[in-house]
Amino acid sequence: MARKSPLGIEGTSLTFRDPDIKGRMTVAMVRAKDEGGHWRTKRFPVESWRRDGSAIIPDVAKSWARETRKDFIKGKAVARAATFQEFAALLIEEKAGTVTEHRLQRIRLVAEGLLKAGITDMQSDAFPIRVRKWIDSLYAGWSFPQDSFNRRKKKTPLSPATKNKHLIICRQVTSLAVRRRRLAYDPLADLSMWKQERKQKAIFSIDELRYLVSNKARYHAAKEKARLESVITAHQNNGLTRTSAVKRTGAEEGKHWSTIYNILKREANDDPWWLACCLLVYTGCRVDEAMHLRWEWIDWKAGHIHLRLADDYGNKSQSERLIPLEPELREILSPLAKPDGHIIPAHIRSGGSGEIRRVGKKGGGKA
Repeated sequence: MARKSPLGIEGTSLTFRDPDIKGRMTVAMVRAKDEGGHWRTKRFPVESWRRDGSAIIPDVAKSWARETRKDFIKGKAVARAATFQEFAALLIEEKAGTVTEHRLQRIRLVAEGLLKAGITDMQSDAFPIRVRKWIDSLYAGWSFPQDSFNRRKKKTPLSPATKNKHLIICRQVTSLAVRRRRLAYDPLADLSMWKQERKQKAIFSIDELRYLVSNKARYHAAKEKARLESVITAHQNNGLTRTSAVKRTGAEEGKHWSTIYNILKREANDDPWWLACCLLVYTGCRVDEAMHLRWEWIDWKAGHIHLRLADDYGNKSQSERLIPLEPELREILSPLAKPDGHIIPAHIRSGGSGEIRRVGKKGGGKA
């Protein structure tokens, strides 16, 4: 059973403070919810007391609490029944054409996920808590179709950054309901974000950068191929077949035998990632930008590279810029120059960004 307020008005509370020398309370603190559903507190001076010294509630305090309560009820009346999924659909309509399809799909997935969890009523007092618990319960790949290909063997919790993205979507939906006057206030406004650990990214040392652009790194692939060939030949001389020798070598190197085969298929030319690393080191481009640089963007006379926007890669800043053509990079690119086309070959560009990042991590940094 709900406790009755001393003011006799539901949804209000009253406390007395600041006793005088006779022990009588001199201030009445009144709390009531306003039209936004937030608690408001106001001080009123006490000017009269009973014979036993207890304070008499000022009439102005009762009037203020009563009017504030009316505003709260009025605000609740404005907020007709509104489901999260209804306004998620409206948000998708509102943002269609202005954001990517990927973002729209993320809104759909969040709405469907909340619906499956039975979270629909945005007016419920438990709505913020249930939303937070639902986001906390998600794991990596939760939105994938539950088939044998996408099902993950181990459930990995979402990172704080991804959880915050889901919460932002939920807030966009609730704020839209407020703008459409279907909610008196945003129930998720006071929901705190998940704290993200800021890890300092490892960076290359000067020696590591020098190695990446050195001839030793350039001819690493050819040397690696020759070394593996000698190891495989030694195994064959011991009576193993070619296939068995490759598998034995893979086990010794800690690599899958198919990886060994791929290395052996390479032509004995420059390391396939050497040129890409040179572009990264001497231009300071992002990985995707460096992988999609074109020969016609190089102005040999002016001594700069004009990084342009293109449809075949994503430019994070969506802006063009000039990059100085360093003398060392000019010496590297001049013998390879072509009239047009990509500087990095197609077979390197496909999936190259991820490979470059893996190379960077092995070297102690991130390209």
